[in-house]
Amino acid sequence: MILRTGFLNAIRNFPNRIAIIDGDARFTYREFGERVQRLAGSLQEMGVHKGDRVGLLMLNSFHYLEIYYASFLIGAVVVPLNFRLSGSEVSFILRDAGVKVLFYHREFQQLINLFRTDLASIEQYVLAELEPIAASDAVFYEDLIDRAAAWKEVDLSE
Repeated sequence: MILRTGFLNAIRNFPNRIAIIDGDARFTYREFGERVQRLAGSLQEMGVHKGDRVGLLMLNSFHYLEIYYASFLIGAVVVPLNFRLSGSEVSFILRDAGVKVLFYHREFQQLINLFRTDLASIEQYVLAELEPIAASDAVFYEDLIDRAAAWKEVDLSE
């Protein structure tokens, strides 16, 4: 709860300060908070509930932070995966944890293709990139942000 409280307090107290700098991407606390809320809303729309597992097979990026905070807001459990693991090791962890939604970066598309048919628990794959790629039938991350209704439990405009 401390991470959630600190996150919400930062948005309320410093809405116009820069919160995230990742290459060319820059977000104020307000923008970051809005994106996190919308992602939390998308996760809820995908059927992710408190206690459900959300997997991350990603390199370091601002998406990683957004997914973490959105998961915390709805009570989901984040399952970060070491990208240096083999396909069978990643597959085992995903299956054992019961991951429901898997976020990944384009670098891992081929790895995911190796085990995708063996993982029935994963209901949704999300490509966490700024631009979609042709070789993937995963949901595109930015579409989740654009189309989602904000998470309704907390009103950050106070």
